[in-house]
Amino acid sequence: MMMFDEFVKNYRIGKIVKDSKTARKIYNDVMWDDSYRIKMVLAAMNNKPSIIPVIERIEYYCNLPDSDLKLDPNDKSIFDTTKQYFGLMVLEVMRCFGFEKDRQKNLPKEYLGTFTSGSVYKQTDFNPEEYLEIKIRKRNEV
Repeated sequence: MMMFDEFVKNYRIGKIVKDSKTARKIYNDVMWDDSYRIKMVLAAMNNKPSIIPVIERIEYYCNLPDSDLKLDPNDKSIFDTTKQYFGLMVLEVMRCFGFEKDRQKNLPKEYLGTFTSGSVYKQTDFNPEEYLEIKIRKRNEV
């Protein structure tokens, strides 16, 4: 798992996201949560954009009254840039499972809102089913 500060450094993240407590929370508590990561992998395995499982949580955190990262479509430059950063967060998660970006795909109608498209990922030489079995086995041994 790449820590948020390392993510910001590696992707040359702009100040809007870099200094955001909300972005840090989404990165740490949503993107790296095992249940969401599994859902992102399953979306990829079903030829769907991997951002779909986390859209609701991203919007939730960004819409909290104390959020310092608002997804305001009226501020187009910040709005589009911020959405791209969330896409990079998903990319980082998917790489850990051996997936690489394949193509951009429009989201199904039921997910339209803040996001209109997302990346579909293809599996490389990594076997996510094997990885998930190991994670489950380790969790049961504790």
